[in-house]
Amino acid sequence: MSAVKEFAIQLLVNPNWMAEELQTSGHEVKHSYGLEVPLYLESDIWWMPQEIATKICRSLDANTRPLPSFESPGPKWLQRVNERFLQRQVTTITVSEVTESKAKELGEGWWKAAEAKIDDFPAQLRSPEKVILDILEADLPPETILQFTSTTLDIKNEFRFVISGDTVKTGSLYLTKDKEGERTYYDGANSTSLQLKKANDFAQEVVEATAGPSSYVLDIAELNDGTYCVLEANPIWCSAWYGSDIEHFIEALRFSQEEGYSSAWQWEPDEYLKKKVSKQRMLPFREALIVS
Repeated sequence: MSAVKEFAIQLLVNPNWMAEELQTSGHEVKHSYGLEVPLYLESDIWWMPQEIATKICRSLDANTRPLPSFESPGPKWLQRVNERFLQRQVTTITVSEVTESKAKELGEGWWKAAEAKIDDFPAQLRSPEKVILDILEADLPPETILQFTSTTLDIKNEFRFVISGDTVKTGSLYLTKDKEGERTYYDGANSTSLQLKKANDFAQEVVEATAGPSSYVLDIAELNDGTYCVLEANPIWCSAWYGSDIEHFIEALRFSQEEGYSSAWQWEPDEYLKKKVSKQRMLPFREALIVS
């Protein structure tokens, strides 16, 4: 096996604490705020929110620069998951389909953007009338992809696992719910080693049974009846790592952007993000690209 070449992490996000956590790995972290295309090396790997990634890719593409190798499970990944792992039926549908006829057919249920993080359209229980109103108020494009389920899951704990090469590499609890309300990992919520192992084993079953990109994050729920189910999967390069092992997280991030990358799982920004970013100025380049 060839030695892994040196690399740095391009972190484009506001919080300084995220840079500090990544720096504990010993890797160089080049921290910026997504206001420009940073000075970067060909060997660098990237982490940033999807909206900033859309801006970066737009500016790079306009200047005929190579785009980062961003993999994603994609908005229709849940359709690949066996229903026994979901414990619910999930419908993936475009905004145009919802507004034309499908909202009334589907009835009341939980609606969310399938992959994009849209602050103006949070995951929420909505009636058919409410989902139409929220779509109009958020000004969602017809091509934006939504997910719907009529099932309300009785969730006790939520875990995030880092997947790389069809293997669960690390993970942690990130949210717990009880009679006192919700607490996140950053509020001190934690799980027992047995809870984490059971969720980890379930996640590994899902990974082995479901095709996915070379690296991604998988969210698993522990229900109050003691069973587990898949919540969603997201790109690793824009997902929080919570209490995951930092070195394992970075290695999975690197793998997906280097030798593990597959164009079959190339990320495509949702039309909402494209529309939003198209109204903004192109990001300036800090300096010319340096090729290592």
